[in-house]
Amino acid sequence: MKEKSPDVANAWTVFESGNQWHVRFKMGGKWKQHRIAREVARSHSEAVAYAQKWFPMFVEEMQRDNETAQDPVVVTIRSLVPRWLAYLENAVTRSELAEATRILHATALKTHVLNHELADIPIEKINTPILRAWIRHLMETTSGSTNKLLSGSRVRNITSALSAFFADAMAEGWCDLPASPMLNPAVRRQIPTGTPLWGKHCQPHLTRAQIERLVTCSQVPEWRRVHHLFAATSGLAQGELFGLDWRDLNLETGIVRVNKALALTSKTGRVGLQNPKTDNRVRDLPLHPLALKALKAWKARGFAELAGRAPLDSDPVFPSPRHNERGEIVHWRPKMNEFLREDLRAAGESDLYEGWPLTAHALRRSFATWLLEADVPDPLRKRLMGHASANVTDSAYSAKSIPKLREAVEKIRLDLSVGDVVPFPVRPAVGVLNDETTDSSG
Repeated sequence: MKEKSPDVANAWTVFESGNQWHVRFKMGGKWKQHRIAREVARSHSEAVAYAQKWFPMFVEEMQRDNETAQDPVVVTIRSLVPRWLAYLENAVTRSELAEATRILHATALKTHVLNHELADIPIEKINTPILRAWIRHLMETTSGSTNKLLSGSRVRNITSALSAFFADAMAEGWCDLPASPMLNPAVRRQIPTGTPLWGKHCQPHLTRAQIERLVTCSQVPEWRRVHHLFAATSGLAQGELFGLDWRDLNLETGIVRVNKALALTSKTGRVGLQNPKTDNRVRDLPLHPLALKALKAWKARGFAELAGRAPLDSDPVFPSPRHNERGEIVHWRPKMNEFLREDLRAAGESDLYEGWPLTAHALRRSFATWLLEADVPDPLRKRLMGHASANVTDSAYSAKSIPKLREAVEKIRLDLSVGDVVPFPVRPAVGVLNDETTDSSG
């Protein structure tokens, strides 16, 4: 038996078929039907009452689904970047990420991703051809400051930032991808090698003769002569050198403790002290005998002449010539690239290496080059440079390795009697050398 009950206003009817009631309704120009459970409607009146409640709810649900289908949430790199930048901030706070790395990542995405159509492609549709095209675009992009093409190293840094973005987005569950598209072998092959501007096999450095003339030149300020000698015989990076306090130097045992760096970009957005880039860069190193002599002389005389008082343990080894607004001696990061080239010219040396301007990093490379020339074993060289990895044996890490490290450092032979000044004489400082020293500048 079939019985119908029309409801023109709601465009539905109920009918019975096979001892079960149904709702028949029109949607999208087509008639459809919905079966009512037997225990819910056993009569015509019960079926009508059910349809009166069910049909409006069904229509509302369909409309909601249609709205969602018409305006789906599209996950893109642009939509996730604010969340990622906040994640990086928190990682810095937890000491899981260096502030300099955060700034590099953030700058790379803002400059080279958000300004490209890649940022607005649904993230699940970002594939190998799209990424390879984006990398080729980077390789054809010029730097705003120099109007030169981005170097291979710069392109690698930018792609590393995007790789880190995908890794974090997947790990935090912000997107659902089977794997990071940046890890596809075809994408990796498109990324250029990090070839320096001066060439893949070129390592700009200074010769021993250049260093000898540089650090004994009377026209070079004493603090810079000490700096150049210290850098070239320790391999310390510029941030490490200018991050040192006197308490980091034990001038009696000839040991320097490297446990921080003065970064050009810090949490404050300005030059500031922070942890080294990696745990490998935290290390105890023996001072070269000539550097030790120079540092003793600098602490005994030169520092006081520059700063106006004898140094405290908490003072930077190479302080800013200008005190802060409270009259305190502070750390600084001078333009050592320019100073080095100026000092080389003053010493009668070229400030170029195979046509390229030398930078202060050449002092660190000089140290590495001289160790290699002296046949210093690779584990010791890595430890001295702060490149040692976790699989290097204990002999290159523990305190008992200091004699071996000292032996390696002392293989660097320099003759400082060739210059036009007697290098680094030791004379008493202004005041006394302890934490109770008063500021002699008044």
